[in-house]
Amino acid sequence: WLERAATATGSYPAALPAALGWEDDTGKRYRIAYAPSGDPVTGYTLIATPNGAQAGDPCGSFTLAHTGLRGAGNAISGATVAECWDR
Repeated sequence: WLERAATATGSYPAALPAALGWEDDTGKRYRIAYAPSGDPVTGYTLIATPNGAQAGDPCGSFTLAHTGLRGAGNAISGATVAECWDR
């Protein structure tokens, strides 16, 4: 959706539609946040924060940038980004 929106308008959206963040769906294991960057928005990072049964996950939040760069925002067990994304 983000890539289609950027192709159609020349920049990424300033906000993620609420339906794509799963805020109202308590059954989802992660909540998705969107952090745009630049003006106009030329990049973004998606942040998946553990929720419910997933809340104790040792990798914490996962991040994914528009460039494909992956991260584990607050790994609490000493797990590396590669270990978190590869499991």
